[in-house]
Amino acid sequence: MAITMTDALKNALLTALGTQLSGGTLVIQTSADAEVATLTLNSGSGNALNSPSGGSTTFKSITADSSAAGGTAAKFTMYSSGSAAQYSGTVGVSASDITIDNTTVAAGATVSAGTITVSM
Repeated sequence: MAITMTDALKNALLTALGTQLSGGTLVIQTSADAEVATLTLNSGSGNALNSPSGGSTTFKSITADSSAAGGTAAKFTMYSSGSAAQYSGTVGVSASDITIDNTTVAAGATVSAGTITVSM
């Protein structure tokens, strides 16, 4: 039997995740863990995420990295404002947790985030 959760529980977990990530960072990394770019997560109202509904939500605005380290993006880690790793996944042009236009990021480039959706 598959594990199931009510939408109320999913929404509570997403709210807790957003609280942990408030004011933290989204670090895009190479497969060898080198930093490609670091973006700052929103801290408005103490939560990096918008109010969830039906077990899904989006991130509030994310501040761009205006001077990326550069490299080939392969994965990401999201950190709390206290620099503790909280959430991680893959980065790619398709079939990834976060999709981007191009995995090759030039040093000094500006890297910004569009809409990032989190669903349970």
